[in-house]
Amino acid sequence: MHPISSTFFGSSGIKCVFAIDDAGNTDVGYIVKQVGTRRFVITNGSVTKTCSLAQKASDVTSLTNLTPGLCTILLTPLGASTPEHIRYIAATKCVTIESNTYAWHLGSATPGVAQITAPSQTVGYAEILPVLSTDMIASVAYFISPDGRFIVGSVKGTDYQWHTIYWLDGVPNYLLPGIFFQVNDCTNNIAVGTMFFSDKITAGYWNGGDPIALLPTDGEYFSSTAYGCSYDGKIVGYCEILQLGVITVCPVVWQDGNMQLLPMLSDTSGGKAIAISFDGQIVVGYLYLPINNGTMPTYWLNGVLNLLQTLPDDISARPTMCSTDGSIIGGYAVNNVGQSRDIYWKNGQIIDLDLPLLPGGSYAWVNKMSNNIFVGTGDDANGDEWPVIWRQQPDWEIFRLARLSGSSDGYPGEAIAISADGKTIVGDGDDANGNDLAIIWRL
Repeated sequence: MHPISSTFFGSSGIKCVFAIDDAGNTDVGYIVKQVGTRRFVITNGSVTKTCSLAQKASDVTSLTNLTPGLCTILLTPLGASTPEHIRYIAATKCVTIESNTYAWHLGSATPGVAQITAPSQTVGYAEILPVLSTDMIASVAYFISPDGRFIVGSVKGTDYQWHTIYWLDGVPNYLLPGIFFQVNDCTNNIAVGTMFFSDKITAGYWNGGDPIALLPTDGEYFSSTAYGCSYDGKIVGYCEILQLGVITVCPVVWQDGNMQLLPMLSDTSGGKAIAISFDGQIVVGYLYLPINNGTMPTYWLNGVLNLLQTLPDDISARPTMCSTDGSIIGGYAVNNVGQSRDIYWKNGQIIDLDLPLLPGGSYAWVNKMSNNIFVGTGDDANGDEWPVIWRQQPDWEIFRLARLSGSSDGYPGEAIAISADGKTIVGDGDDANGNDLAIIWRL
């Protein structure tokens, strides 16, 4: 759920556990309002506190005692019986301490034009991406092509349904109206993702006409998904195929419509390819381990399998992105006591990037990388959340991106994707009324 400071949940809304005093004693309370991606005003009827969401599994091992100033929101996924703990809520995603991501509801928005405010340590300038009509009440941009001209996102209409939209040189248009196509990445004028084909969830791509399914060479498969694409048209993802009588999830690359299986280790039970470098030479992903539901982080260099380093206590690690040239790979790892942390690799080895926070800030996370610029979100000393970038020059430095003038203090915006040259960034942010708008920043 997009944090909107004027959204009130009332005294019988979303239930959570929060620390009611400086000793860390807890009680069950209800969210009164959300004032930041990880900050909420909570009450139990007699005590009202502003709390931040717990970020580590160790923070919530005992719900009878929390660090003062913390709270946790329990989330039970559909069809599950075991609750998870929400780690943060931003844009359309809700991420749990257990390292799972779920869809979340966005607040309403009205498109418009606003001036830009540029406080100290702020770079770039922001523009609101136009939508097709005034019937669109919310928008967000998720993906941008390497050359920065082609952008894919979503808009919400007055019917409260989300529709995929793209912008080419700033001009909006629907992408396949009335047809299911879940976009996961884009390159120049091409979007890749998931579609329905012969009643199956199938990897596919769109380049201006009808969506085109990406099929195995022998035609026999159960489901597939495309996650990323390179500048030269290589598409990566996974495909469920029948191997020796067993359905196996296999990491794959498609090129010119032909599917190639990426090599796996003999003692692994499958895997997925998640992202690909700009030139198509480096593919990152993971393999499934036969114990503890763990995963082994990997990359393929020109089709040759390589393993990424893990720490002795890690039971699972997954890359989620790579820099434009593939030199830095980002993801997360989970250790044997369930603690999750962000992790980065270079030349296959774990590295400490030492990414700084905003002055006085308590957290920040990366959504996407180019070569020497990362984009994401972080909070400042006042608890306000900012779209941010990190630049390597030569040490990593953090800068706020300009936000819309008068934007809601609780959620000025989130930087979600960046072009290959690092000069164009897209995401979303609030205007003065807390309305959610697709934003483009130019550096």
